[in-house]
Amino acid sequence: MKPTLSLSALFATAAATAAASDAPANDTRPVNFGMVLFTGFQALDVFGPLDIFNILSFTQRINLHIIAPTLEPVHTYPPWNPGVGSRWSESVNPTHTLSDPPKDLDVLFVPGGAGTRDANIAEVTQIIDYVRDVYPSLQHILSICTGAGILARAGVLDGRNATTNKRAWAQTTALGRGVEGHLGEALGRL
Repeated sequence: MKPTLSLSALFATAAATAAASDAPANDTRPVNFGMVLFTGFQALDVFGPLDIFNILSFTQRINLHIIAPTLEPVHTYPPWNPGVGSRWSESVNPTHTLSDPPKDLDVLFVPGGAGTRDANIAEVTQIIDYVRDVYPSLQHILSICTGAGILARAGVLDGRNATTNKRAWAQTTALGRGVEGHLGEALGRL
């Protein structure tokens, strides 16, 4: 079974190894990181982890790939209209598409957000299919918040412990086969 890491564990590992200036020839630390994006992603779920890796990139050779269905800017505004009349939104320009993804990814991040809520949206279905296809070749896959629902739909969490946003807990664990929600076990602490 592929090892999974919590976001904090990966950050702690990254920080602990940042001081090493010369990597040994058999170094297996992750180098190629991907962040999959969809309309309605949660900005904090993306920019929080990316900020840590931005700092890490000052001392370590790492590559970042932003992957989305198209190369058009991806907005945080949800794919459905919340009905308040505001179109406030940040956007990110992808570097790769789902149909032409980067090769040799070591780590894939899947953020949460309003865009994860409806698997019937074609874009979400494409993301789920991509995660299912790329997962076997990854060293690690991490979801942030309700991004766990995408991992569950892709079958990545089948038979595993998982954690997510408390309000999305029941929905997320029901999306996969045998997905157990054990917050304390998944995080290693409360």
